[in-house]
Amino acid sequence: MQYNKSKSLQFLGKAIKSLRNKRKWKKQTLAFYVGLSPSTISRIERGECEPRYNTLKNIASAFDLKLAEFISYVEDIEKNLIK
Repeated sequence: MQYNKSKSLQFLGKAIKSLRNKRKWKKQTLAFYVGLSPSTISRIERGECEPRYNTLKNIASAFDLKLAEFISYVEDIEKNLIK
């Protein structure tokens, strides 16, 4: 499969939103834990911006995941949505 940055960002956003919803967190809650504004969380979830490495680490940490576990979850979301 060819790499599509836009699609990858959308899958990342869906994964973050899925984890956030499982915890029943509002965007404000995740933003607090990650150190971002709720509007930035919203943009990431919509796939409109590409988070930096440290931001991804902080997001994973907020969900009590290692970065590798978080990336694996994103990949699972992608596989399930492509089928």
